[in-house]
Amino acid sequence: MALDGMCHLRRCCLETLRLTAHALGAVRTAREEVSLCKCPMKVGPKNKCDESAGSEREIRICPGEVIAVSHIAPSLNTTLWGDNASNYDPNRKEWTDQDVYPSEYKFSAFSQGLHRCPGQKAALNIMQINLAILSDLYSIEFVGEVPDISFERATLAQRDGNVCVRIAPTSTNTNVHVT
Repeated sequence: MALDGMCHLRRCCLETLRLTAHALGAVRTAREEVSLCKCPMKVGPKNKCDESAGSEREIRICPGEVIAVSHIAPSLNTTLWGDNASNYDPNRKEWTDQDVYPSEYKFSAFSQGLHRCPGQKAALNIMQINLAILSDLYSIEFVGEVPDISFERATLAQRDGNVCVRIAPTSTNTNVHVT
């Protein structure tokens, strides 16, 4: 089974990783002051904010402050991924055109910089092999609508309800019994 010839399967794995928060995110300590944005939101009293901005406040991160960086937020950002950012699309140009492959900050499923997952290539290969084997042995289909993504739990992006699937052995799979 040559993984290099399984481009669509690889794109499916990458797109699944993009839309699946495997962890809350990365915890980092700021080395220098950074101004994130002017956002119409309330911020805590410990945050260094520009009070002159009215209802919009500039969020500043000072050296030494610890922040959590979400892995799912960039994946749903329409500025980064287009108007259909929340849709599953394994044919996105980021996966089909190597000239526009996303940076580790746009596609952060394996984190960034020094903290980047050293097993990224192995993990993608394992995902592809398992998906290839499962799709050869079983017919898998969604039953009904797939619920929207929900952020009710702070640790993971999950679906707002059950995702029902039907799994049945394929005709080439005569040795496996599903109960």
